Amino acid sequence: QEEVTITPETTGEATDPKLTQRFGSLASAAVGQDATFTLSNEVVQIEFSSRGGTPHAAVLPNYNRYGSDEPVVLWQPDQSEISVLFEFNEVNRPLSLNEFHFTVERQNEKELVLVSSTSDGKRMIWSHQLNGSQLKSNLSFEGFGYDLGDEYALSWNAEGISNEKGLEWERQHSSIYYKEEGQGRYYLNDGRADEFESETSLEWVAFKQNFFSAIVSTASGFDSGSMLTTLVPEEDSLVTMQYAALLPFQAQTIGDRTAATFNFYFGPNEQDALVATGLNEADRIIDYGWWIFGWVNRNAILPLYQLLSNYFVSAGIIILIITLIIKMALSPITWKNFKSSAKMRVLRPEIDALTEKFGDDAMGKQQATMALYRQTGVNPLAGCLPGLLQMPILYAMFRFFPANIDMRGQSFLWADDLGAFDSI
Repeated sequence: QEEVTITPETTGEATDPKLTQRFGSLASAAVGQDATFTLSNEVVQIEFSSRGGTPHAAVLPNYNRYGSDEPVVLWQPDQSEISVLFEFNEVNRPLSLNEFHFTVERQNEKELVLVSSTSDGKRMIWSHQLNGSQLKSNLSFEGFGYDLGDEYALSWNAEGISNEKGLEWERQHSSIYYKEEGQGRYYLNDGRADEFESETSLEWVAFKQNFFSAIVSTASGFDSGSMLTTLVPEEDSLVTMQYAALLPFQAQTIGDRTAATFNFYFGPNEQDALVATGLNEADRIIDYGWWIFGWVNRNAILPLYQLLSNYFVSAGIIILIITLIIKMALSPITWKNFKSSAKMRVLRPEIDALTEKFGDDAMGKQQATMALYRQTGVNPLAGCLPGLLQMPILYAMFRFFPANIDMRGQSFLWADDLGAFDSI
């Protein structure tokens, strides 16, 4: 499906001296008509621009924006762009693929091949292959000989669109996530302006919104010196965050062909879908909490939720059942805590009597109190330890439900969205 719109400034003669001065022998590839091309399946619809041949928009038809029948759009198309920067020895500046026009060479349900050609036989080719939520994009330069430099970079700027209930809450769960080689998943500050320059290569980079992400990776990783930036447009009520990434990468040259491959993911922050990308720790884009809280959610709460979801349709009922199961599992600890508190209440008159007896003699009071505890078999710490043991599980549940995409848009009783905090 092709939709063509002619833009006046993109038409002209390839022999125009100004074009030749800007692009050298690539001038003829800079002339053309603006158009969009689409690849889609049951889970994602990706629109590509003839300017640069890269993804222009990504729509998820199975998810709707909060309070609307409109599908989720991952970023604002008019304010976002993906491009590749490269060196061309005929001109004294880096060129962007978005300065050149691409046309369709071949297209079917799963593949789109776009080509930008010059009058002297140079070709820039994108081969996009769609599989589920994943897009494999092969870029190649053919016929350039020694005219290409050694430095390449993927440039990606995007404005996230608000899709959830409560803009501030959505912003607090939006950021750029990334993984450096040999290290764990990390991220820029959620909901705040931040920036980062990598000292080692990056395995992948994700523009994350609350329940959805756009991820890019390469087999060899992005080079050190990659720049990541987030900004919060406080005056714009429709945009969650402005994302920017400048990602240097290595291209492979064999004969007269230079090529690189990018792997994109456009989809929900859903455990199995992120694991299916094959990217190490990509599933940790889902913020189930840090340290032991995240471990409890991934290894206890999530498997339990997935098991119950096979038998119950209502997310609210599943929450109630999980709460009851955890309460039952913690009941021995709760009972021990109750017994310890009861014993302390029984001993309270005797402890008060010791306080009156010893007055200002703190040492004598402490020794007498400990002797009383030993005599009655009471452990004063027994009431604290059960509470400490319960805390990771209870806090993990607090983090689990707002992060689980299955809760998104699910209503129960008076709550219209279990994936967001209830509003009063």
